Amino acid sequence: MIHKNIDLENLKPAVLEAYRCGWRGVKLYFMVGFPGETPDDLIDLVELADEIGQWRKSIAGRPAEVNVSISFLVPKSQTPMQWLGQKSLEYFENSINILRQAVRPYRHIKLSYHDRFRSRLEAIFARGNRTLSAALYQAWKNGARFDSWDDTFQYQRWLDAFAATNTDADFFANRNFGPTEILPWDHIDISLKKSLLMSHLKEMVANAPEIKDFYSPPDV
Repeated sequence: MIHKNIDLENLKPAVLEAYRCGWRGVKLYFMVGFPGETPDDLIDLVELADEIGQWRKSIAGRPAEVNVSISFLVPKSQTPMQWLGQKSLEYFENSINILRQAVRPYRHIKLSYHDRFRSRLEAIFARGNRTLSAALYQAWKNGARFDSWDDTFQYQRWLDAFAATNTDADFFANRNFGPTEILPWDHIDISLKKSLLMSHLKEMVANAPEIKDFYSPPDV
């Protein structure tokens, strides 16, 4: 969907060579929260991790330790995803539960994931406009500091800041932007035409019909 295809036929020789060199573990990074994603996709993710771990058996007689790191999709500006809202916090929580259940039979797989509340904040500010400055300042006054650290991050501070400034966080994080809507970053010229990004979005929708229920650009 985002043109980052990884062919297992190319990945396998590289991983096997690492195992031959003595590596006993591998870390895999996945992203969850794409439009059109299904629970089966999440289960396939775990089965893929198991398969990659099992490749070590032919070399060392036992599977590799596989660390699976999950991040949540944050739609970014200047990409075809910029029109698409982020999945809800409930969706991410449900995804985590599905993955936990799926990984349970595999003792050699360890699951970790990005904080879903931080991912939501990332989406709010990635898709937001200048009006968010008031909420940002209020969160700082509420004590928000070094929020990339688990021991200092408190999501409630941000909720209080949004409430105090009448900021609708869902409006920025979860709403689909209209195809003709003026986006907060349209004034920034990176020599990439908006029409090209929209054509890529149409291509995504055409290749994954289930996304049409999530977002339907014009003329698709």
